[in-house]
Formats: sequence, structure tokens, C-alpha cells
Amino acid sequence: MCSLGILRLRSIYGQLCSSYKFNKYFLKQNAKVQCTSMLRKSNISEMSKMDSMNSKSNLEKDKLLFMYENPKFFYLLNGFAFVQFFFWLHMSEFTYRKMKDVKIDNNNEALPWWRKLNFQNENTRKMVAAFCFMLGYGILSTAWIYTLRSVRMLVLRKGGRTVTFVTYGPLGRNRHLDVSLEKITTSQSRVSAKVQLPIKIQGKWFYYILDTKGGTFPNPELFDFTAGMKRKLK
Repeated sequence: MCSLGILRLRSIYGQLCSSYKFNKYFLKQNAKVQCTSMLRKSNISEMSKMDSMNSKSNLEKDKLLFMYENPKFFYLLNGFAFVQFFFWLHMSEFTYRKMKDVKIDNNNEALPWWRKLNFQNENTRKMVAAFCFMLGYGILSTAWIYTLRSVRMLVLRKGGRTVTFVTYGPLGRNRHLDVSLEKITTSQSRVSAKVQLPIKIQGKWFYYILDTKGGTFPNPELFDFTAGMKRKLK
């Protein structure tokens, strides 16, 4: 009787072990299948999102991607630049024609270097006049370049192949530039750009600037998959 009981216990134990191994194997396979299905679902959702963006980019009408309305700032900026330019232009003319030398004690070592300049010398007057002119011209040029590269509106054209950059102008008029999507690239994403988002256009010297702090993106996802993508320019 005792031996029969031991044999039954062994058989029951063997069945339990085999069922445990089977369940463990089944759970592992089920987990793998679930992970694979989840990955497939995520890939499918990502692909569907890409397809939806591609279908959206194939537009039947124009779409506004970015807008920044601040004309008052650029009026003030260019007004300040014009005033500075004419001021330094006047200083340049005054230095060359009317600046006179003042007698000083050249033996005094405490005098600064600019007090020792001899304005009766024509070369000295020319150098100072040229410096004043270049300073005013530099201020005006910097203000103009910044204005011409500040994007007021970014429009994705019908068909989704080209983008129109509408920038501010120094004299108040907007400037328009139509560019293919293949010729533009961004150095960072829209989300990471907290203040400004620079956009490079192939064949242009300076970056076009999108003020992300003061501007708005009416179609953010469409912007990310069109004008906001990083591309390799040829």
C-alpha cells in the first residue's frame, strides 16, 4: 500500500511539473506575441500618421503654417537704424571738413591716445570719417538684414510642394519668396526652439527666422512634416 501511494504521488508530481513547464512556455510565447503585436500596432499607427500627413500635404488649397504679427517693432527698429545712419554720416562729414586740431602737451603721458590725434593731418581725418560712416552703415545694414529675414507668414502652397516666405520689409512692404520644400531645412525642431527657429534656404546667405515665442503655428503637425523637417541640402 505504501509503495502504491508513493507511485501515485510521483505520477501526480510529474503531471504537475509537466503542466507547470507547459504553462510557463505558453506564457512566454504569449508575451512574445503580445509584444510583437504591440510593436506592429505602433508601427502601423506611425505609418498611418505618416500617410495622413502625406495626404494632408497634398493640399487642395493653401495652408498657413506660421504667423507672426509685430509690424510696430520693425517700424521702430528701422526708424532707429535710419536715425543712427544719418547721425554718423553727419559725424563723418563734420570730422573730415570741420574738425580742427587743438594744441595739447604731447609730453603729458596721462593723456589718452585719442587726445593725441592730429586732426590737421588729412589721413587722420579720413580714417576717423571712414570709421564714423562704417559704424552708421553697419547699424543700418544689420537692421535691414534682420528685418528681411524675419518671417511674417509661412504658407504651404496648393499641392504641398512649395512654401511661400512672407517677410517684413525695411520700408513697410512685405517681401515674398516661393521655395520648394526640397531646398529648405531646419537645424532644430519646433518644440525645442523656445525663442527662434532658424530655417536655411539653399542659395541664401542668412537664415530665415521664425519667432516661436511671439508667433503662432495654426497647423503644427503639418509644419513638422513639411517646412519643419531637417533635410540634407545638395
